[in-house]
Amino acid sequence: MIVSSGIEYGKWTPNAEKFLEERNFDNKKLAVFISSYYAGEEDLFEYAQDNFLVKVLEKYPHIKPIKTAAFGGRIPKKELPKIADERLLGRIPEHQNDNRDWDKIETWAREVGKLFSED
Repeated sequence: MIVSSGIEYGKWTPNAEKFLEERNFDNKKLAVFISSYYAGEEDLFEYAQDNFLVKVLEKYPHIKPIKTAAFGGRIPKKELPKIADERLLGRIPEHQNDNRDWDKIETWAREVGKLFSED
């Protein structure tokens, strides 16, 4: 099973976090990833990983993912002023609001697939 969330206003989306709260992941292979514009910025990657992935999973000690990842994201242009804080607003060119690395995502997905196929 793979669980993921985009990051909105510095938090997991409510439905994604509710999924973590309500599901039983015992005896299931689980991978978790987040998508955040912060994670796609080299100098903000650790911040994103620590605050949006590690700290969230610490709230659910019963959840033991076999693999995690933090990927860059996309901010809809109309949402930029509402979502992006000062760390991002000055660095996002008007035409570039998507810093997802599709090669990194594909590599991670293949690795997860291999882990899921192991007995």
